[in-house]
Amino acid sequence: MEDVNDPLEIDRDLICFVCNLEFKDPRFLPCHHYYCAKCIDQLASFAKPFVCPQCGVETTLPEGSRADTLPEALVVRKIKKHVEAVKVLEGVDLEDHVAPSYVFTCRDHDIQQRLYCYDCNRLVCSECTLVTHRGHSYEFVREAAPKFRRDMEVDRAAMASTIETVQTTGDQLNQRKHEMLEQAQQAKVKLHQSFDEMQRILDARREALVQAVDELTEYHVTVLNDKVAATRASAETLHQLLGLVGKLAAASDEEFASSYCHIRSLLRAKQENTVVFNVEPGGVIVDITCVEDIRRLTQTGAKVLCPSLLAQNLGIVEFGKTTPIVVHHVALVGNRPTAIKANLISLTDQVMMPAKAMRRRNGTGYEIMCNPRTRGRHQLAIEVAGNPIDGSPFPIFVTMPFAMLGKPVRAMKALMRPTTVAFDRAGHVIVSEREINRVSVRDKKGLKLTEFRGHTFMHPWGVAVDNEDCVYVSEYLAHRVTKFDSNGKFLKVAGKQGSGNLEFYYPKGIHCIQNKLYICDGKNDRIQVLDKELQFLEMLNHNIIKSPIDIAASPSDGCLFVVSSTPGVHVFNLADHTYLYSVEHKGVTHLSGVCYSPVQSALYVCDVSPAGPDVHVFQCDGRHGNTCTYIGSVNRKGGGSGSLGTPTGIGLDEDCYVYVCDSEQDRILVF
Repeated sequence: MEDVNDPLEIDRDLICFVCNLEFKDPRFLPCHHYYCAKCIDQLASFAKPFVCPQCGVETTLPEGSRADTLPEALVVRKIKKHVEAVKVLEGVDLEDHVAPSYVFTCRDHDIQQRLYCYDCNRLVCSECTLVTHRGHSYEFVREAAPKFRRDMEVDRAAMASTIETVQTTGDQLNQRKHEMLEQAQQAKVKLHQSFDEMQRILDARREALVQAVDELTEYHVTVLNDKVAATRASAETLHQLLGLVGKLAAASDEEFASSYCHIRSLLRAKQENTVVFNVEPGGVIVDITCVEDIRRLTQTGAKVLCPSLLAQNLGIVEFGKTTPIVVHHVALVGNRPTAIKANLISLTDQVMMPAKAMRRRNGTGYEIMCNPRTRGRHQLAIEVAGNPIDGSPFPIFVTMPFAMLGKPVRAMKALMRPTTVAFDRAGHVIVSEREINRVSVRDKKGLKLTEFRGHTFMHPWGVAVDNEDCVYVSEYLAHRVTKFDSNGKFLKVAGKQGSGNLEFYYPKGIHCIQNKLYICDGKNDRIQVLDKELQFLEMLNHNIIKSPIDIAASPSDGCLFVVSSTPGVHVFNLADHTYLYSVEHKGVTHLSGVCYSPVQSALYVCDVSPAGPDVHVFQCDGRHGNTCTYIGSVNRKGGGSGSLGTPTGIGLDEDCYVYVCDSEQDRILVF
């Protein structure tokens, strides 16, 4: 078994996995593996994105960037320093440097050596100071020895600390190795599960298609058999009439004349009641002319021409529940529910989930039973006999029960004190990181796509996006607001420290709604309203607003939601900014962020109360009185993977996933 504390074993971690040489300017990838900066640049030149050679995680460097923009792997320098210190002592017998316990006598003068020469670093006698060591710096051994003992004790403590650091580093490397092996095993299990699930879906799809072919075949064969029987019966009748006509031809003129009218009327009636139809090359009946038979054949479902169906009760359904969607038929013939095929398609990840059609008990239509396995935007596609119904596919939004909010689905890491989030129309996540003065654009898994350049931030706090994907950032320490285009290019800046119009004093939260910017002007106890060109419009002042922190809006309800140092969420009229009411609940006292979900009519607020960090949820019902009802909270505390440290900001994407900026733990939790 390898000893991770052995310097030779630790020395292996100073070798780059790619070039197999000693590290030169090592840099961390997002997966926490590190390589030489030159090796990373070579990997990035071969493919975009490139994969980590050790774990296979995809990585993309920002356009025009090199590996030297990645975090430096300082741990490699520390390991190298400690290994070099240990190697200095390799092969050295310290016992040779310890003097024996006896009286030291000068060989030249046969006098006891009571002095120590600092210039020559050796013991000398009094005669030596007058001859060979004349003019040197020296002092008595009894005075020099305590100094040497103190220096040796310092060196010994430093050596002990070095040994402890080397051992700790070795333990960490060994732990990283085990974690890597465990992650590899988990990846294999997930791969097997994914392929098993795909195989299951393919098998189910194949069985459904085979069943549909069998049903359609049986359906059309039955219809054709009925038509064949009808034509044979008509032909038999005609043969009988022709035989009767032949017999009459041989009769006398008197017999023929007396039966002529009756026989002719009977012959015409039989011809009119005979089935006459056309057949397409594919064999599908498209035209029936017999008046009597068309009624009978239509009742058996012989003819279906793109039936017009009306879907009702579509809109918002709840994740994890089997939800009936009622479909009333108008021109569907045959009443065969097996002819209806439906699929629920997730627009977020393009997952297709089969739905089942069931006949309603009251006979007014069908119920499409679906069980959504994903949240967000979906489409319900319905076909009848292979033809899409009018209006298909239908939009459906699948929401999440509030009871499931306490279960994070993922975490965005590799951040530094994330403060707030916003989302553009493409679904990208825009994050402000105040401690390192950075605003970056990431995908929903946390991979950094780009960051804003051309401007030096000073503690960026609030982030907002308008309907043209322009981004606005409030800078806490610069007392200003900055505007960027959709590509992160700097456009303009407005504001300075002060208390007048377009002057700010530690601005925080910012929100864009109806072509207006609402900015929390912290120490000025107010909300400033600007247009999209950063020109001043008006001021929102109210004595209940004290040091405003964040702001959100509901255009459908006409409400503004403001959180400040005053307990509760304060609601204002969006049109005239008059104060309406405050949303309060016991224990919800130290709010730090707010966002509103129009789909769920829900208000989410961050709480950094000393009793414990939390995210609270209120169910809202417009602006008619105090109608926000407390639903519950995440209430995840501690140090686990799903716990909250300091939730400073919150936002919702288009699929109603909740993003909570956990500033203390340098990550964003997604619920």
